[in-house]
Amino acid sequence: MKKYFLALIMAFLTIIIILLSGTAYSEEPHRDVIIGFHQMPIPSEKALVHREGGVVKHAYRLIPAVSASLSEQAIDIMRKNPRVAYIEDDVILKIATAEYANSSGVSHIGCEIAHNNGIGGTGVKVAVIDTGIDYTHEDLNDNYKGGYDFVFNDPNPFDNYNSHGTHVAGIIAAERNGIGVVGVAPNASLYAVRVLDSAGFGNVGWVIAGIEWAVENDMDVVVMSFGTSEDSQSLRKACRNASDAGVLLVAAAGNTDDGNVTYPARYDSVIAVTATYLNNSRASFSPIGPEVELAVPGVNIMSTVRGDGYGNLSGTSQAAPHVAGTAALIISSNLPDVNGDGIVNNEDVRLQLQSTAQDLGDSGKDDTYGYGLVNALITTAAISCDCGDICINETGWWRDGGAFNASGAPIQAAVDNASSGDTICVKGGSYTETVAIATAHLTLAGEDAEVVTMAAADSGDHVFKVTADYVNISGFNVTGATRIGKAGVYLNGADHCNISDNTASGNWGGIYTEDSSNNILLNNTASGNYDGIRLYFSCDNILLNNSASNNEGDGIGIYDSSNNTLTGNTANSNDYDGIYLKFSGNNRLFNNTASNNDYYYGIELCDSSDNLIYNNYWDNADNVYDDGSNHWNTTVTAGPNIIGESFIGENYWSDYTGADPDGDGLGNTSYNITGGGNFDYHPLYPSEASVKGDLNDDDDLTPADATIAFRLAATGACDGAADVSGDGTVTSLDALMILQAAADMVEL
Repeated sequence: MKKYFLALIMAFLTIIIILLSGTAYSEEPHRDVIIGFHQMPIPSEKALVHREGGVVKHAYRLIPAVSASLSEQAIDIMRKNPRVAYIEDDVILKIATAEYANSSGVSHIGCEIAHNNGIGGTGVKVAVIDTGIDYTHEDLNDNYKGGYDFVFNDPNPFDNYNSHGTHVAGIIAAERNGIGVVGVAPNASLYAVRVLDSAGFGNVGWVIAGIEWAVENDMDVVVMSFGTSEDSQSLRKACRNASDAGVLLVAAAGNTDDGNVTYPARYDSVIAVTATYLNNSRASFSPIGPEVELAVPGVNIMSTVRGDGYGNLSGTSQAAPHVAGTAALIISSNLPDVNGDGIVNNEDVRLQLQSTAQDLGDSGKDDTYGYGLVNALITTAAISCDCGDICINETGWWRDGGAFNASGAPIQAAVDNASSGDTICVKGGSYTETVAIATAHLTLAGEDAEVVTMAAADSGDHVFKVTADYVNISGFNVTGATRIGKAGVYLNGADHCNISDNTASGNWGGIYTEDSSNNILLNNTASGNYDGIRLYFSCDNILLNNSASNNEGDGIGIYDSSNNTLTGNTANSNDYDGIYLKFSGNNRLFNNTASNNDYYYGIELCDSSDNLIYNNYWDNADNVYDDGSNHWNTTVTAGPNIIGESFIGENYWSDYTGADPDGDGLGNTSYNITGGGNFDYHPLYPSEASVKGDLNDDDDLTPADATIAFRLAATGACDGAADVSGDGTVTSLDALMILQAAADMVEL
């Protein structure tokens, strides 16, 4: 029988080889090209290239095109294919640097005043499409957030020789740390997208891939300090689509010595930046043309270079990052809707840059300076608050339309100056404060929970301490309250508060309430603390969809508390109990999950009675202990329960040994609750799972299932049942695995 299956496998592999082989590769020299199609290419379009002996190097998602390597004969054949819109050379680009010297344009365009007013580009994502970045540099390492290398096609875009990209990055966002240089936007987030090799050359195909990466990774600003004199349909379309997607594109106008502006700066979707001397006269190497949009110093600019060094470069390459940095300042300073279209986006940033530039040369826009010298001073006037009544950044706070107030503890300062009913919006960044809130009806909202981090100024105090009613706190990462009994968020005598969408880690307690009632704790994550979430002497609170996992003590603890509702919470992999109740009664716990709390119990009730516990999922080495009188089920009603079966009313126990002979999803014997005389009378019972890989529903694995999987792989269809490898797609590998499983050679 096994010989029969081995023969089937060999035949199956032969079919795959035949399908993958295609036309023999040409011996002719290949040329790098970009092939544009009339619509987004699907596998059959890519197969055209392979059929003609070519290699597809990159299939784009931003434009309907692929970069490929083909022989001249194959290119001629492809041009005649009705699916092909155009074929063009994959043009070579080069960096736009002219000479070395010594100076900086940051102070020339007024950045220091913006920085002193707390505007530094915080939370703005800037992609440097260049030779990579030395992200270990002491002036860049804190601002570097990631990137990709399209030269070597790997996720490590390190600038390992040239220093050009590192120099550009320093102009944008060298840190304000008292050493070296400072960037235009010293708090901006830097991303390196490497498309130029160590000699400073790259091709259009890599650049398009880099722009595509910037769009897909939600970059706010892209800077490109390179150029070519050759136009490219593909590059033009990529820039247009990226701009339409909301990315602000900035490029060096080129060092052409009075010549034309180079591409991509020449496209109307890109801001073309020319270079000046510090006296605002045009740099000798700068171009002249109607595409020039803004002018910035670009001669003798000092910035970061590889190996924690600093050096001086000149060129429009050095001018462009000044504009990119200024754009980051504008974005981070609450830009208004400049064009009045109801949307604040990259078009408004571009208009703001144009309208506030200092006019140079001929009156109005001209071919030499464009709209004029970029002006960072205007960002200090943009003190509107687009997300609340009061806004906060790392260095101060301001009311909507009011003056900026510098502060070393800006959140507490804003809270102290707030009025009942105010919404306080905290901008992205890292804050070290202990914040006491004693004013009722306040809302504190982190603008982005990924980047708003609150660390306790004193490890012996809470991060947030709330003693007023109707306070809402959301969108913060809270940490550092490490002394016994201290918490990331602590409510004391506070009622009707809403604590939601926060992450508490590295505290003694994640979120604590004491003598507090009618509060809602929603969608919070408490992990890596001693205890996750605790309620003391608190009643009528709702804990909904919180995660209290991976804590050193209990996930969720309820002490001397009553009439609370816990539903949809997860308490997994804690060192003590998943959920613990002490001296507590009349609480309702349903739809919760506690797994892998293997040192103590999934749920433990001590000296607690009259609690109602049903439709929960318990999967622990020891699931339960209850020495009181509690109710472990309720009236059975129809509906999907926590394990997807048909009735709600009981709990799922991983160590239940009963059966379900009638197939109703409920066990036929009771589950004994350890510790007293309590029982779960009809535990939830999962139905038998279907055979994995059984695609024809005959409850068996056969070669017929492998045939179905192979057919699905050939058509590119999505089918979760056929994806037995679990890689998210159906491929010939899944078909082979099913065939092997049918022969009992592997187990799925």
